[in-house]
Amino acid sequence: MCGRYISVQKKENLEKIFEAKFVENANYKASYNISVGDLAPVITNLDPYDIQMFRFGLNPAWVEKPRYIFNVRAEGEHNEKNEMDYMGIKGIMSNPNSNKPLRSQRCLVLADAYIEASLQFGFKKPYVVYLKENRRPFAFAGIWDTWQNKETGELVNSFSIVTVPANELVRRIPNDRMPVILPRGKEKVWLDTGKNMSEILRLLRTYPAYMMNAYPVTEQYKSTEVNGSWLLEPKGRRLDSDFGAKIYEKETSQALRQYA
Repeated sequence: MCGRYISVQKKENLEKIFEAKFVENANYKASYNISVGDLAPVITNLDPYDIQMFRFGLNPAWVEKPRYIFNVRAEGEHNEKNEMDYMGIKGIMSNPNSNKPLRSQRCLVLADAYIEASLQFGFKKPYVVYLKENRRPFAFAGIWDTWQNKETGELVNSFSIVTVPANELVRRIPNDRMPVILPRGKEKVWLDTGKNMSEILRLLRTYPAYMMNAYPVTEQYKSTEVNGSWLLEPKGRRLDSDFGAKIYEKETSQALRQYA
């Protein structure tokens, strides 16, 4: 799953890499603990050259009361055991919360890394999960929607992150789900609603374990109120070697902090 993540790039870095500009008056600031309900940077299929701030936690347009659906499963109600080699249907197409958005309301969720809790210990032993070789920022595959508060008339733009079965690395945390991380160069494909759905569904894959790493961080991540670069200080060893990569255990947190 992915209920916490990190986005600490400077605006100009995000604009350069994703070839888009922040909209006027975008209230963006670096965050080491983006949580459900927070505003975070996204790029939607309707405005592929704009970076906007949407609320983390999808609120479908058709619901009466506010919801915060922060993750949607690529397999929907299928693959209950979260098997890595699951080859069945993409149940996300039959989920009423995600069917329409998947077809016509997709977005890129801009991130540098994410925080994963242990299935055994929860946020008493969280890990920061990142891509090797300094591959950041990157984009999660997301869906978005706009909900109107009937009492106030307020329009709320929100998003959810699509998840898939975890790879071998994340299962060592342990956790059995992970967000869909789009390979560099496939971001525009995800945003292109003219693409055949079969091509879109092929993007809902588990990211290769050998291209990722993780290390334990402070249990203070259990609070959604805390923030700051100190949260990334390692509390133990990496799960895998970064041999041949540009970043190492102690340097990882420093590299993430330098963009803020």
